[in-house]
Amino acid sequence: MNIHDTLETVLNNYLTETKKDFAGNWLAATLRRGFDADELSFNNDKIKVYGSGGSGGWAGAPWIAICDTEMTTSVQRGFFVVYLFSEDMKRVYLSLNQGWTFWEKEFKNDNFEQSAVDKVKEVSSYFQSKLSIRNTALPMKLATTSSKSSKLALGYEAGEIYSIEYDANDLPGNSVLVKDVELMWSKLMDVKSLMQDAGDLTESVTYILNYQRNASFTNNVQETVSITDKLSEAKLIEKQRPVSRKTRKNSSGKKKRIAKKKDYLAQHEKNQELGLSGEELVLEYEKQRLVDYPQLQAMVKRVSKDGDGDGYDILSYNIDGSPLYIEVKTTNGSSNTPFYMSQNEYEFAVENKSNYVIYRLYKFTDLAKNDVNQVQFYKIQGDDFEKKKCK
Repeated sequence: MNIHDTLETVLNNYLTETKKDFAGNWLAATLRRGFDADELSFNNDKIKVYGSGGSGGWAGAPWIAICDTEMTTSVQRGFFVVYLFSEDMKRVYLSLNQGWTFWEKEFKNDNFEQSAVDKVKEVSSYFQSKLSIRNTALPMKLATTSSKSSKLALGYEAGEIYSIEYDANDLPGNSVLVKDVELMWSKLMDVKSLMQDAGDLTESVTYILNYQRNASFTNNVQETVSITDKLSEAKLIEKQRPVSRKTRKNSSGKKKRIAKKKDYLAQHEKNQELGLSGEELVLEYEKQRLVDYPQLQAMVKRVSKDGDGDGYDILSYNIDGSPLYIEVKTTNGSSNTPFYMSQNEYEFAVENKSNYVIYRLYKFTDLAKNDVNQVQFYKIQGDDFEKKKCK
């Protein structure tokens, strides 16, 4: 069946069929099959379409998911596109969502003083911000009872990144539903490109949770004001790139691994305001560098204003007219403070290494000091990239 007929069948029959035995039920089998994916433009061997009306018994809120198998093969974890039916069968939502079971199991005993619901909401908020997603519809409302089966529905409500709501009595035609699925799938691909490692869900969401908590350069209001006031006159001063630290050895002469927490991945990452200020400093620096080449100077721009999907922050030019792709990494730590590159950023850097450079700004909040109006930085050329992510 196509998407429309599958959804309509579930909406019209689910409440009636749940009064019958689950084992061998035709509607439970229909949900497990999902719908015919041949009409989807993105259909390939990495797409998995399937659904569920419950496990061993009827679920309060059934679903039909479309998964990218490189990201996940189960709706218990990861990110996917999913049709979620409300318990009363009055609505069905097409949603960009997250696997709730992962959050219940993976983070129930971690050191963050925060519930799993709050954490999954933070991850949703992160991607909404990165993708400039603004839901015009009301938040999903799947659960209509306080039953145990409603816990999963509440988890999906918390994991909602983006959704489209359909009234059971006014279901669009199949062509509209197909276009909506393709739109939602494109947003899933954006999420995939923004993940630190699409194959390592735990690392990616840990990074995001730390980012949300530690992204601010400073919590001091006066310090923030002082930095902002100095930005118009601040200058970038290029320094020599620091030498990489060597691995320590123990007394036996063997290499000794130095344990380090993953929290550093985001402790000093740029936030919405001051991080963009670092990009503005680099933008002005590049324009000044090309002052003798007015045609090239006029084309320098900050592409990150339109989102993070390009893989770099600033488009500039070499004096021969060739493009120069600049990624800006701004932190408050020292020159050796680790920084993190997303999978999308790293892949772009490797593909364009001869025309790619990282501007590594550090000790950014020194601008709050009365006698400092300079921000230090060094460059990492694309040709210097090792075949691994810079951390």
